[in-house]
Amino acid sequence: MKNPFRRKKKPQVEFPNDEVFWIPGNWNDRSEIVGSIAKNNMNEFVFAGYIMLNMNTQESFGIQILEKSDFDNLDFFGKFKDSDFFIRMDLTESEYNQQESIIKAGNAILKAGGLSIFAEKSSLIYSAESWNT
Repeated sequence: MKNPFRRKKKPQVEFPNDEVFWIPGNWNDRSEIVGSIAKNNMNEFVFAGYIMLNMNTQESFGIQILEKSDFDNLDFFGKFKDSDFFIRMDLTESEYNQQESIIKAGNAILKAGGLSIFAEKSSLIYSAESWNT
């Protein structure tokens, strides 16, 4: 007989290796994104070209910066569809896919001015406030 008072553990979220994260934000231009990632993640993350690197662990993540004009339809982003820029973090292009590493990389972009994280394949939306909890 099952114990009705036993609390179930909350399942741990695992991101599939083919997941794509979209992070909208209202930066002024690409150089502000690059500078903001470095400034707000001092001695931890840097972004150059199409790679964001965790300098402490040498883990790299494939990142692409897209402007609003690069899209035909922004309805996917809901209330964030008026954002000026959208960062695409593709886990298939990332060298490391450990959950903790992915969360740290996503948080680095949120700290740099990202508004939310949309997980494309799993259709999950994470607010900046809930991403680390």
